[in-house]
Amino acid sequence: MTEDVRPSGTYKTLAEQQEVLSPAEQRFERIRQTVGLFLGPIVFLIMFFVPLPLEPNQQALIAIFCFTIVYWLSEAIPIPVTAVLALALCVILNVPGVGLNADDSPGDIVIGSFADDTIFLFIGAFIIAQAMVTHGLDRRFAFRILSLPGVARSTYGVIIAFGAIAACISAFSPIPRPTRCFCLSAWG
Repeated sequence: MTEDVRPSGTYKTLAEQQEVLSPAEQRFERIRQTVGLFLGPIVFLIMFFVPLPLEPNQQALIAIFCFTIVYWLSEAIPIPVTAVLALALCVILNVPGVGLNADDSPGDIVIGSFADDTIFLFIGAFIIAQAMVTHGLDRRFAFRILSLPGVARSTYGVIIAFGAIAACISAFSPIPRPTRCFCLSAWG
């Protein structure tokens, strides 16, 4: 498979899209990014200082959420950078409401939920999946399964084939989560 046909991911910066955008679209994208760059902090300040019937940490979280939405929609800065910036703002503004003498810091609470073993399972699965796509193993594997006699003729054959693959994976996996994820992604 040639490189121009192979998918390269979902996120592309404006610089990566230059050759496919018309001059009017390029102008629109630049205006959208510039407006979003200034609108994000304005929305943050408005939501942070407007009196709402909420606790202070809840109001700070709403302000961060609105700021993040504006930056994601306008793509003023890259989307992954905006996500990290939102986490940093949650820590700086003490969104968890941790006191001075608490055992955990705001950073431990905010970023601690990303240390769950399920998150690392998904990260590993995404890395393996991207490696399979990059080297064409995904297509070869799918074509091999579909070339088996009786599989490609019916929907039930495909479902049974994927069920058998999931059963084989679960036989060698010490935890059942990868099998459930495979089944959900195959039938979802």
